[in-house]
Amino acid sequence: MAEQGRHAEYRDLAMSLEVAGPDFAKRLQVPEGDAIVSRGFVRYADNQPLSLQVSYYPMDIAQQAGLVVPHDVPGGAIRAMAAVGHEEIGYRDEITARMPTPDEVRKLQLASGTPTIVYVRTTFSDKRPLRLTLTTFASDRNRIIYELGDMTAYLAQEDADR
Repeated sequence: MAEQGRHAEYRDLAMSLEVAGPDFAKRLQVPEGDAIVSRGFVRYADNQPLSLQVSYYPMDIAQQAGLVVPHDVPGGAIRAMAAVGHEEIGYRDEITARMPTPDEVRKLQLASGTPTIVYVRTTFSDKRPLRLTLTTFASDRNRIIYELGDMTAYLAQEDADR
């Protein structure tokens, strides 16, 4: 965002304890009904909401990493988990589109009929799932770009075009 001359920030950080329903229990490989920790916020650019993000953690990992707090974690949750031996080394991503819930319409300030893009990432250590993150994007102000593999030639051409 800074490279584009835009101001990025996140607001409305929230932490809560939740009960793992069937889908989350399966993704996090915890027993259904177990307590899990959710941490979420709204991401903004130039004071306009772009996305809602909520991450869910197994309780034992959240406690070890100091994530069961209603405020920012210095360095972020991923570094906090790695510091206590839970390093993310693998990811499973899913991207879908759907119409927003009334709460998403309000939080993202969506116009009537605007769909959302839902990006679900499950992260893994060498032993187990560590985190499940759901990011809901306003489809009218976001673009998802994947760049995979060696991008040396592409990046060199981009630099030459500047």
